[in-house]
Amino acid sequence: MIARFTHALFLGILTAVAGTAIAQNDPEDNELTMVYLGASWMQRAAYLFSQQAAADLGVKVNFWQRNAGGQVALATAKLAAGGQWDLVDDADVVLVMLTGNFGRREGYCLDTPSNEPFSESPGALREEVDAFLAELDRNVDLERTMVRIGLPAVKPHFRTQWVERGVVNACGREWSALLNQWREAASDYDIPVVDMTREWNGDQGLMASPVEYFGWDRVHLNEEGAQVVADLIRAGGYAPLSP
Repeated sequence: MIARFTHALFLGILTAVAGTAIAQNDPEDNELTMVYLGASWMQRAAYLFSQQAAADLGVKVNFWQRNAGGQVALATAKLAAGGQWDLVDDADVVLVMLTGNFGRREGYCLDTPSNEPFSESPGALREEVDAFLAELDRNVDLERTMVRIGLPAVKPHFRTQWVERGVVNACGREWSALLNQWREAASDYDIPVVDMTREWNGDQGLMASPVEYFGWDRVHLNEEGAQVVADLIRAGGYAPLSP
């Protein structure tokens, strides 16, 4: 019920946001390029947002998706090896949803329990995040390109295991601590964050995500959930796109 009310609340403010965005658009431009970099979790939401942006701005939006995986270092290497920073450089809109290796070990925080530790420390992740954003800054004019960084909510599948193992508080803190590296680094570059963790899971990452927004695997968003995320991206406006 709360999640549906939140969705309705955001939908209620979109008309004003969209009106502002249209005023920012150059009427001589009739085409924008949007690139999504990241994991499958936010891919559909990014595409839906691209369709909303096309309607709001009265332009054609060319949508490109580069499945860079969910890991920062891997994404950076893939983009460099494939010469794909050129595509990012030409984009008018860039959406990013990359994280790090969250704790994968017996009785811990992710979906694939293992006897081998597989969890980055916040410090190690911050090094990767800083390197990625520095490379993004070298390839993209942040004063003219709309860049948004998405932070994933805790998947219901993950949280079910946290509850079963009695580690909800520990895992919520770890999840939030790692995502804090993105929040702080994005702030350094003045890049807005689409913070689904705080939206659905609270500041400490302890609240359960609305299960009705997820598909059968309870990991990936369904169409309704993807639309909610797309609406939240849209609610932030389209700055710095401008004449």
